[in-house]
Amino acid sequence: MFDKPIKKGLLIVIEATSDFYPALENIKTKYGDTDSRRTWRSKENVDASFVMCFCKDISEYYIHLEDDVISSPSFVPKLQAFINGQPKETWLLLDVAVQGSIAKVYHSRDLSNIASYFYLMYDEMPIDWLMEYLA
Repeated sequence: MFDKPIKKGLLIVIEATSDFYPALENIKTKYGDTDSRRTWRSKENVDASFVMCFCKDISEYYIHLEDDVISSPSFVPKLQAFINGQPKETWLLLDVAVQGSIAKVYHSRDLSNIASYFYLMYDEMPIDWLMEYLA
């Protein structure tokens, strides 16, 4: 089904090897979350770290979008205008949505450090909270 976009280089399929993941059992008890919620939250942080490491040299900017985002046809031009309207060197992340970690833009040059932060803090708090501490 995705043969053409893959051949054109528009879609890249990646898979993390199991050795990238820390042990995701016995995650610290926090926030009253169930075991499964803590595991899911921690895996989300490690997943983001992996994707950021993979993407760090692909483009000037990286946008972290939740998987259930549905964009409008004007999303890309408006995003480009929004980014271009920011002072280039003074921001670490830009909020492109009003809530949580739905959509954040980073300079690709910063991804290695941000990915390390998410990886090191994978079992401390949810990714949207970690992102807020970056800002």
